[in-house]
Amino acid sequence: MSLRPIRYRLRARCAGTTATLHRLLLAGVLVLALPGCAGGLGTYFAPTAAVVGGAKISEEDVVAQFRITQSNQQFQSLFQGPNAALNRLDTKRQILSILVRQQAVVEQARHMGISVADKDVQAAIDNDRQGATRAAFAKVLEKAGVTMADLAKFERVKLAVNAVSDKVTKSINASPEQIAAAYQSNKASYDAQYHAAHILICGHSDPSTGECTTTPADLELARSVDERAQAGNDFGELARQYSSDGASKARGGDLGWQAPKTLVPAFEDAALALQPGHVTSQPVQTPFGYHVIKLIARGRSLADASDEINSRLAQAPRSQAFSTWLRQTMARTPIRVNPKFGEFDARALAVVAPPGAEPAPSPSRPATGPPSRPPTGQ
Repeated sequence: MSLRPIRYRLRARCAGTTATLHRLLLAGVLVLALPGCAGGLGTYFAPTAAVVGGAKISEEDVVAQFRITQSNQQFQSLFQGPNAALNRLDTKRQILSILVRQQAVVEQARHMGISVADKDVQAAIDNDRQGATRAAFAKVLEKAGVTMADLAKFERVKLAVNAVSDKVTKSINASPEQIAAAYQSNKASYDAQYHAAHILICGHSDPSTGECTTTPADLELARSVDERAQAGNDFGELARQYSSDGASKARGGDLGWQAPKTLVPAFEDAALALQPGHVTSQPVQTPFGYHVIKLIARGRSLADASDEINSRLAQAPRSQAFSTWLRQTMARTPIRVNPKFGEFDARALAVVAPPGAEPAPSPSRPATGPPSRPPTGQ
């Protein structure tokens, strides 16, 4: 089980973070329970959909991207009724537009000396699993018509685009004075935050909800780990060895800074009852299993919050800078689109219907705004 269910399912149902423009290059939320209508996008894979620089994008790539990234709520109606053919083509154009923009960035990544390591791709896939076993995850992918190779390619491109964006915009930062002013204006909320780490013990969790079916063996192990942590054994090493939380175990169980009332109450109450540096005297049970909790600190300092504040303040200027870079990059990148899809509009950075083509009815067009992580391309 990943801690993601704690953070995202039980975090007061908080909304996803606002997407910056460079994230709009990326495809939408990974949905692992896709409808049968996904196959309605088309089953012919041979033709080339577009050529970006020297790289080809196939219709198979378009179909794979569709299956990986789109939810049934968005697209259920696209393949029904008299407008189904127009809607299918319009959806293909939207997805192909995302792929064209991504590929233009990936082409530049090579020139910038950026490469994505296989281990980073695997880490991203492990994060997508959200704690489900590899076998269960493989079955979900198979049901959605997604291969592991498709998912690996998706994650590799996402990581490459993020790396390019970070390199292009890394010099754009808020000033120390701006960061300090933002901290002071929200000091009460920073004072209330706490920094915790945990070791989660759960032998079996539901892959869809993250909830744990605990056993006496889980409790016995949790008590043993708790005793070792209290005795002074390295907490991070214990987390890396025993924790079931795939999202935090590589960081030694570190959950980072948390605002009050964001994690499940039993967990938070136990963490806030501790003195900094101390570990719970016994495991704490939540719907996700047994937790051994360590409180690292209370009250977030300016030094601890500076990076987060800087990212927030620099978001808009970084987005604008990357938007400018992307337009300049695509202006000098040869882009050819298969006429059956339409043509590439350099102003919109998108594949559009050729002049005179009948447009798809607007009420049926799928939403392309960013639902959460990573956002859908615009």
